[in-house]
Amino acid sequence: MVKKRVSLITLQYINNYGSVLQTYASQMYLENKGCSVEIVNYTRENCRFENLKRNMKAYYKQKGLLFSLPYISDLLVYRWEKLHIKRNEVFEKFKKDKIHLSKEYNSSDDLFKSPPKANYYCVGSDQVWNYIYNDGVLPEYFLQYVPKGCVKFSLSSSFGIDKLENPEIGKLIKKYLNDFLLITVRENTGKKILQELGINNCYQILDPTLLISKDLWISTLDLKNSRHYEYLLVYQLNPSKEMEKFAEQIAKKNKCKLIVISNNIRMSIKEAEIIANPTIEEFLELVLYARYVVTDSFHGTAFSLNFNRDFFSWLPNKYSTRLMSILEMLDLKDRAFVQNEKRWISLAPIDYQKVNNILESERRKVDHLIEGVLINGEQ
Repeated sequence: MVKKRVSLITLQYINNYGSVLQTYASQMYLENKGCSVEIVNYTRENCRFENLKRNMKAYYKQKGLLFSLPYISDLLVYRWEKLHIKRNEVFEKFKKDKIHLSKEYNSSDDLFKSPPKANYYCVGSDQVWNYIYNDGVLPEYFLQYVPKGCVKFSLSSSFGIDKLENPEIGKLIKKYLNDFLLITVRENTGKKILQELGINNCYQILDPTLLISKDLWISTLDLKNSRHYEYLLVYQLNPSKEMEKFAEQIAKKNKCKLIVISNNIRMSIKEAEIIANPTIEEFLELVLYARYVVTDSFHGTAFSLNFNRDFFSWLPNKYSTRLMSILEMLDLKDRAFVQNEKRWISLAPIDYQKVNNILESERRKVDHLIEGVLINGEQ
């Protein structure tokens, strides 16, 4: 039987654990539906390395004082560049080994002039529709380069925000989504945004990393426990001394070793084992075998849920909607923290039988929707 060819555009170029793993999970999920999947190898202009480097130079100049002196700013940019390259090695290796990338598209013009050939075209997941993060409502992330008449659908796409800034943005988004066969979003706020635009055939679904079961993650990536002691894992994306103290208190009370996944941000956690740039597999193993997880990351929370870990989600100041959405779906809002309160001491253990039942129900819903697209797209 000839496999259905799916071309998927997402934010695969963002080199962090969440973005790379959601790309891999999307690919794995669609392959398990009998599809041949190719990820569009496209990086938007403002995220290309030279632009990021230029932005870093501008950042230090605007800080003034010593930071703006040429030899100081050059040294800081050089340090950033070395850390950036070192960090990227982990993700680039995984993508090379595991992710089926298309030819490289050097610009959106290239993508529009010579789009990938497929039977189905998909966008998602991650914050592909966050026009603030993306510096605009980018037509490529609404599949505007796809030849007319082809099947388009979205897989757990995220706006990353609660509401649109103005009606003109809404009109453009509605126009771009007009010919999608299926629209699925990751957050309940994303569904609300679309419904307010008059788009009612949209569904809130799980992030792709949650569509892949715990057992399948373990077997596919051969995850093993290399630390035979109890530890609390901290995975922190945004600097917060209060979050660090919070993690220290939980670890101390429960006599756990502290392990911190370093994200090249300064941390004040003392007596912690710092693990810099773990491989993708090591990252998952650290979550899988942790006694506790403290994180401000959506995917740190998602994998804690999937792996049935005892976790605490620290809500960041920006883009916390995505965290609250999954916690609300699973009736775990009490696991969200915005300050170092003592409520965690009296929290009841997570009822993972209930959580897993909801996850299984949501997975079946997604199966029904995606299988419907793949069947209807052939007609």
